Amino acid sequence: MSRYARELDPRPFLLALAGSANAGSAASLIGNPQNILIGEIGRLGFFDYFLTAAVPAIAALFIVFVVIATIWRQSLRAANGQASADPPVEVHPWLTAKSFLATAALILLVVFFDGQRELAAVLILGRRITTPVLLRQVDWSLLALIASLFTVTAAFTSLPAAPGLIDWLQD
Repeated sequence: MSRYARELDPRPFLLALAGSANAGSAASLIGNPQNILIGEIGRLGFFDYFLTAAVPAIAALFIVFVVIATIWRQSLRAANGQASADPPVEVHPWLTAKSFLATAALILLVVFFDGQRELAAVLILGRRITTPVLLRQVDWSLLALIASLFTVTAAFTSLPAAPGLIDWLQD
């Protein structure tokens, strides 16, 4: 049953999506340009940054949840006053288990294996999608944006005033 069929107000869902995306991005070194800058100047790797930023990001996600749930409590109920209920989702246990195992294996390999380039090569060799089909799905404007963010970050960190500014901020 869709949100429209239940006559739910879309605003709390959109605000929750925006707030959680913003709060959750703080946990990743590449979550936003500020994080890239912090990681570059602090010489932090992905795992070190995550260990530092995970607790504040989780706290921010919790705050987003509490604020949305409190302010929009009435809007999160169906028009008839009943709590909205979705039909049961069909769960495929074997597919779910394989997905969790593959995700866990990939995370462990990336965190504890230094050969990310070789790992990427193995994954590319095992793909079932042809290169032209894959390239049609690439969001080129997003890639240009990310490349530009890295360029701006590198330019900022190479400025002579950057270390002094960081020292000043730490005091």
